[in-house]
Amino acid sequence: MINTVDFINIDSYLTGNSENAYVLQVSTSSIPGMNIQENDLLVVDRDSSPKIGDIVVAVNHDEKTLRRFESGLEYVRTSDLEKTPSGKMEIWGVVTFLIRRLKSD
Repeated sequence: MINTVDFINIDSYLTGNSENAYVLQVSTSSIPGMNIQENDLLVVDRDSSPKIGDIVVAVNHDEKTLRRFESGLEYVRTSDLEKTPSGKMEIWGVVTFLIRRLKSD
């Protein structure tokens, strides 16, 4: 069943009124174990503290990548099977929403 919703402010719904939220477009065709596809839009909140299992935007040497956050900054998981030390990766925010086009033009 689907409930009808009155008009909403999409900005505050997606960002929770965070001043440090932004949108990234995914440029990789497949990210194993994350159900994220090429051209998906991700809403990322820099104000949100990552919890174990969250998908985060991590940056290493100016290269942005998606990782699954695990046990502090010690490890990040790149897929369900691969677990690597985060090294000097900096967390740029937690992915809070995924927006995917359902109908092609």
